Amino acid sequence: MRKASYPRPIHEDVDVKAEREKIKTTDIATLKKKNAILLVDAQKNYARQCSSRCAVHSLSLSIGHNECFGILGQTGSGKTTIFKMLTGEISITQGDIFVHGDSVKTTRTQKTIGYCPQLPALQHRLTGREVLLLYARLKGVVGDSVSQLVEDIIDFIKLRPHEDKQTKNYSNGTKRKLSVGIAIVCNPNLLVLDDPTAGMDPVSRRNMWDIMLSIKAHKRTILMTSHSIEECQALCGKFAIIKKGQLLCLGSRESLENKFKTVYSVFLYANQLENGLLIPIEPAVDFVHGSFINVVLFSKQKALCQLQIPQHVRLSALFTILEKAKESYNLKHYTVQKTSLEQIFFKMIKEEHY
Repeated sequence: MRKASYPRPIHEDVDVKAEREKIKTTDIATLKKKNAILLVDAQKNYARQCSSRCAVHSLSLSIGHNECFGILGQTGSGKTTIFKMLTGEISITQGDIFVHGDSVKTTRTQKTIGYCPQLPALQHRLTGREVLLLYARLKGVVGDSVSQLVEDIIDFIKLRPHEDKQTKNYSNGTKRKLSVGIAIVCNPNLLVLDDPTAGMDPVSRRNMWDIMLSIKAHKRTILMTSHSIEECQALCGKFAIIKKGQLLCLGSRESLENKFKTVYSVFLYANQLENGLLIPIEPAVDFVHGSFINVVLFSKQKALCQLQIPQHVRLSALFTILEKAKESYNLKHYTVQKTSLEQIFFKMIKEEHY
């Protein structure tokens, strides 16, 4: 018998606990009716030679109809495994997942899902137009409507300059664009997009955001993963942060900001001597660090140091200390910022108790 290797329990946010309790105590029929996607203690173990590894651990999550929901996490955190269970690509070890009320264990829910996988599922000798025609026919579109559907998708995803090129000659960004085009064939009510902007340059990424916002405006449910908090902020009404197959936190951008933005980020910049050597920054860091309680040294380099100061500290007192540090220890300058959601994300991923 294989012994299961479970991830060490993480600190569970109050909203994650509330979500788990809601799913546990609410009538399952009511939950299935109210949500496009419902995960009930979903778990996936991967078999090894003498043991098994838990990639997703007892995940409970509800995603409402017409909602755009994002899942954030590092590579290997379990995001793609969740999508593979959701789309039926791999089996669920324990628990269940419901799509529009139907269990993925007993129903072929793939018919109602538009899926953009992490790795493009493209036939390299076909052109972009031919790929879209192929998938449209596989999804049951017949007759004259096929050509018009493909033309509409080509315009919608801005693929016109590349429509008659073989996909093997596409850039990574164009492949992602075409993959999203395949996902929206037949206008599904649910889109599952695994890192849809991976490999895109900034301009192409913004164009993809416009495409996804247009899809969202047509009242479609979107579940997406991303490595970018900026992307989730731009597109998603709610998102969750996941680590080692377990939820760290979930909620809207505003709720997470209000909950976790409890510190100021202070950046101290070292000055240079005339010969180009940096003036040591450590004395200034020690001075600021010792002037307040519960100060955290977030990062330190030769020319730049970042401290986190609790927000209960008055700004007038903080700036007084920083001005003294600048004058006494010859700092080049300093900045004070409210901690961004991205910094919160990196802090949560980094800390051991998460």
